[in-house]
Amino acid sequence: MKKLVVSIIIALFAVTSLVNSASASPEKGTSSTEVLSKLKGVVENSNQLEIIDLDKLPEGTPIIQFDTVEDFEKSLKDSKLQNTFKDVNNLTEETKPLNQFTTLASKAKTKTKTDVLKIMRKGKISRVLNPLSDSSRITVDLTYSYSGSGSKRKFTKINKVSSYSSGIPTNWKQTSYNKSISSTKKSVTITLNGYHLFGVSIGGQTIGTRSPDQIKFKYNMGGKKDLVEI
Repeated sequence: MKKLVVSIIIALFAVTSLVNSASASPEKGTSSTEVLSKLKGVVENSNQLEIIDLDKLPEGTPIIQFDTVEDFEKSLKDSKLQNTFKDVNNLTEETKPLNQFTTLASKAKTKTKTDVLKIMRKGKISRVLNPLSDSSRITVDLTYSYSGSGSKRKFTKINKVSSYSSGIPTNWKQTSYNKSISSTKKSVTITLNGYHLFGVSIGGQTIGTRSPDQIKFKYNMGGKKDLVEI
């Protein structure tokens, strides 16, 4: 599934720069109040972003600076994703039952382990910012129970899934997740639901925004820890 937020962010960063604070001068002939009003209007009319209180952005959240409100609006339109926004909190995915039968197998001795996975986002945002950066990756801590040993290990339960990012180009916040263990119990498919946080600054006026997103990946028991989303 094509990731909407990746295209949005690529479009934004193609014509903008990251700043630590909103220090730009106001647009010529436009008051700060007018700039802020126009900026909020563009976001409110967008199907891609939501406005949040600026003080709710965690420390270190990147601020994207634009020269004018028109530049910001053009970046959103250039992403060609208008009217495609979906609220990930309402998205669900059928999760297969781990085991429908109470058998001796379900009573077998299990062990618990946490694997740290690196998920590469499609769209490769890092190439836009810095080819050597790790900005397009999401780190996932996957805690699960398993039975067997060696090549015979199988998933029996997904206990917990948490994810986070480095904060560049956005702060990723997970809200929930869906899980599905394969019929062979040798792989698991995880869908992370959440949103990206970043600020938008024009002429010294800054607002906080968030962009809902989904990240889906498949992990094989004992497989590679560096994965690409599906």
